[in-house]
Amino acid sequence: MNIRYKLKKLLKLKIAIVVVAFLVNLILRTLRASLNCKIIGKSTFDNLSGPAIVCFWHGRMMMMPFLIEKKHKINLLSSMHSDGQLAAQIQKNFGVNIIYGSSSKGGFKAMREFFRVKERGEIIVMTPDGPRGPARKIGGAIIEIAKKLDIPIIPVTFSCSRYKTARSWDSLMIPKPFSRGVFIIGEAKKFETAEELESALNKITDEADSAFKTL
Repeated sequence: MNIRYKLKKLLKLKIAIVVVAFLVNLILRTLRASLNCKIIGKSTFDNLSGPAIVCFWHGRMMMMPFLIEKKHKINLLSSMHSDGQLAAQIQKNFGVNIIYGSSSKGGFKAMREFFRVKERGEIIVMTPDGPRGPARKIGGAIIEIAKKLDIPIIPVTFSCSRYKTARSWDSLMIPKPFSRGVFIIGEAKKFETAEELESALNKITDEADSAFKTL
């Protein structure tokens, strides 16, 4: 009886996640359609002919599904924690393949999948300060993974003229409808250290924020 109850509860949870993810996906697409966005550094993706790791801060992730063109197959590294299930389902609705793993659980399995992604010439997406922070600080093993795969990392970011900030560890940026937005795509590079990548990612994020300070 206890097992049956747990299975029923799990099924309800999965159904709820699917329904909520569908609604969130619809809201995000409607929100994106209202924004007037420009892309700086688009040539980085245009000239990309092989696999790469694309990374951005967790707090700037809301509009990121709309940045990478459909010609690039996206594989997102997602936490295996239960609180990551909804985020993973939302990304699936954008056609993103989810690779589950973290530095503490599922890392070996994820690494094997990364090599398959490399062979297919696809993109791996990571939030190097996720899933729990600290915000805008490189954590995990993104540099080590990139070196093992021998592929470049592309730092990207997003900012907008009008937004709300969520009361969360990452201060998630939530754009207001009909705002102006900007995506900045950095240089595809093989970074040597976490500090070097952190500096590059913070630099373009600050540049994106500064673009709207005079508005």
